[in-house]
Amino acid sequence: MSATVFGDSRYGITADATATGLVLNNLQYSYSVEEATAADHTGTEFAMALYNDKTEITADGTVATQTA
Repeated sequence: MSATVFGDSRYGITADATATGLVLNNLQYSYSVEEATAADHTGTEFAMALYNDKTEITADGTVATQTA
């Protein structure tokens, strides 16, 4: 399955009429979330909230062309 080639440069990928796809060399995901807890009068934690969840996706590769 080949990648879609866009007419305009997007996400740092160069627009090239001869491009046939993108060969990924590296693909990484990074997840993070913050949490807060609530305690009752005895100090026992009874609730937790998760917030500011974030996912970062990093990819690099080589644009494949019809001649390569």
